[in-house]
Amino acid sequence: MEQGLPFYLLVGFAISAVGGPLALSVLNVPQYSGPGYSPFIVVLVASLLFASAIAVWYRYSKMVASSGGLYEFVRRAAGPRVAKVQGLAWSLSYFLYLPYTVTYISFYMLPGMLGMAPAYSYALELIIPAAIIAVMLAGRKMPFFLLLALACTQVALVVVLGLVAFTHAGLGASAILPYGTAPATVLQNALPASLLFVCAGLPLFLGGEAAGGRRAIRKALATAFAVTVAILLLYAALANGAAGIYHGYVYPGYHIALASGGQGFAVVVGLLAVLSIVGLIIAEFVALGRLAHHALGIGVPRANLYVAIAFIAFDAMSLVDPTAFYGYALFISLLALYASQLIVFVVYPIFARKHFGLSSIDLVLASVASIIMAYGLYTVLLQAVPYG
Repeated sequence: MEQGLPFYLLVGFAISAVGGPLALSVLNVPQYSGPGYSPFIVVLVASLLFASAIAVWYRYSKMVASSGGLYEFVRRAAGPRVAKVQGLAWSLSYFLYLPYTVTYISFYMLPGMLGMAPAYSYALELIIPAAIIAVMLAGRKMPFFLLLALACTQVALVVVLGLVAFTHAGLGASAILPYGTAPATVLQNALPASLLFVCAGLPLFLGGEAAGGRRAIRKALATAFAVTVAILLLYAALANGAAGIYHGYVYPGYHIALASGGQGFAVVVGLLAVLSIVGLIIAEFVALGRLAHHALGIGVPRANLYVAIAFIAFDAMSLVDPTAFYGYALFISLLALYASQLIVFVVYPIFARKHFGLSSIDLVLASVASIIMAYGLYTVLLQAVPYG
């Protein structure tokens, strides 16, 4: 495979992979829910919890950097059989993410946030994946340049949105102060919030083509995580200090833009939030192609073509019943996602013992990261009926 993805492209990819700063601020701002609850403290603790997962990936990647990503980590730790289980679960999860997220954008997000007529949803269900596939097949670096542009635009806009909203709400430095949140309440809310970062590991699948090798991948991973944490803390502080001004919305970031900057500003924020989610789809498409290339021994263009054919086929199938498709695909995808990540963290002590000696720090990091993924798996299994 051609080598040499420069660091700036890795960072753009990594920021988009965490979930897209704008999408996170619009869709997943922890909201104020009354005295005794601090969104800022919850996000801070959630970030510290997920730092354990980042640290485990970081320590894995000191020894391993390839297009196999997490699959190769597990193979080096526990052998090919366990790695195949992990790789299949991970691939199922992220493949399903591609079509069901298009369904979410077309049938939920655009109609619910921007008032798009439902009739357009059916066309977008095929137009969006076709556009993504065109980007993926346009050349090796095309997706990375697009993701870099999206990442820069998102970061700039969320900073502007945050500053405008702070001014509109008349908030100062006191917005970061807690309301005396109880430790049990913090942990109860921080665990699900920590799962917002679960896609941060996608850059690990670029380890075989990064210009700076393992060190560049680790730096990109850390940079993207820090940027995303800073953005979420900004909006959590806004929710904290506004004391409920922006509470109760499905798309809080969009309504922050609407209240503080007007309809035109809100439309720009909403459309770019959609593009930030499209950016995550592209990042996952890239990672799926790299894993197929690594595990199956086929070229990246061929691997991308296989993913593209299945992607457009599943999106076409979803048109039969978009609501049911979205619900069941999301349910299965999340089960497979948390199970695949849990395997990565459970076998990490084996890897550590083999390669650099198992320490108490390794055990703590692996345990905390495993608890987060087990919690995610538990919350999905609690759903008696899939989402929809």
